[in-house]
Amino acid sequence: MPSNILTYTGRSFDPLNPDPEQIDIRDIAQATSNICRFTGHVSRFYSVAEHSCRVSDMVPSRYALWGLLHDASEAYLGDVARPVKQMTDFYQIAEANLMATILTKYGLELAMPQCVHTADNDMLLAERDELLPTNDAAELVWPSGNGSLVVDDLGWTPRVAYDEFLSRFASLVPGVPLPV
Repeated sequence: MPSNILTYTGRSFDPLNPDPEQIDIRDIAQATSNICRFTGHVSRFYSVAEHSCRVSDMVPSRYALWGLLHDASEAYLGDVARPVKQMTDFYQIAEANLMATILTKYGLELAMPQCVHTADNDMLLAERDELLPTNDAAELVWPSGNGSLVVDDLGWTPRVAYDEFLSRFASLVPGVPLPV
């Protein structure tokens, strides 16, 4: 049974058997700019693309591209709530395979740098404090992190998130023209 999806740029893409030649940064930017974090349970729209740009800004420059692309697989697989993702072997395998393909395409090491992992968790806690209801938040298990990061300007529109994601990519991968 085919597992292909149709992407923003019109490609037929198989996320379960990814071809690096079919990965287009515009597809990643478009899809992640339209995917809402926290499965949409937020006080205002907040995209995976915006989250990725912010994580990218938090890490040393040598890891900024890794930070920008750390959730890139979600462009092709969708975002799954962290607790569900951690309990779904099939998703984890598909995500790892797809991420390995994306990272290889862009010349990045396969293991997530610790600074990206830390920034991702710190951003998650800041997003929680800014965007989620507080009544039952203490009952949930949250990752360890700094917890002191305060961000109060979250919520770019999908168009702004798309543009910012591609602008950030272009600044990190000089000399590689963005596809038209």
